[in-house]
Amino acid sequence: MKEKFSFKNIDWAQKPNPREKIIFALVLLVLVFNFFKAFWLPTRNTIQTLKTQIEAMEVEKEEMGRFTQVQTGISTSTSSRTLPALEKIDDAVQHLSQPNLLRGLTLVDSKFTKPTTGGGIVQQQAELILRGSFQAVARYIEATESLSTPLFIESFSIGVTDDTFRGVLLTLKGSIYGKQN
Repeated sequence: MKEKFSFKNIDWAQKPNPREKIIFALVLLVLVFNFFKAFWLPTRNTIQTLKTQIEAMEVEKEEMGRFTQVQTGISTSTSSRTLPALEKIDDAVQHLSQPNLLRGLTLVDSKFTKPTTGGGIVQQQAELILRGSFQAVARYIEATESLSTPLFIESFSIGVTDDTFRGVLLTLKGSIYGKQN
């Protein structure tokens, strides 16, 4: 008949054999590994993720600082410029669709609202849809900065025209301002 296992039958004073020492060491190693895996590694990963986010925020903060400086420079330079007369708005509208300005672009559609006046200022809304290469679109947007009348781009969207990503479609919405005669 088999004897029942009981802790009373164990001789606790006896030294463990090598096999028992190895089993005990492996069990201890597994427990220590699971402790680090459960408590230390997630904390370390969280700290690393937070450090990465902080670095990204610092870069974004620097970029926002540079952007603010550029915007401040633009607002002071444009605020000191006087608005041209109403006739210049018609020139600007014609200038937006000139072939030399549209170099490499196709004018798909253009919409201009009737000029509205208020407080001695004339405003005309413009919406242009252009198709061409990305470089031509970038050149066009830069060229609009040299208009004699201020064109404030309120929104724009750029999308690809085909699966090869060679052509882009630019939808540009803005306002042209002038001084009422």
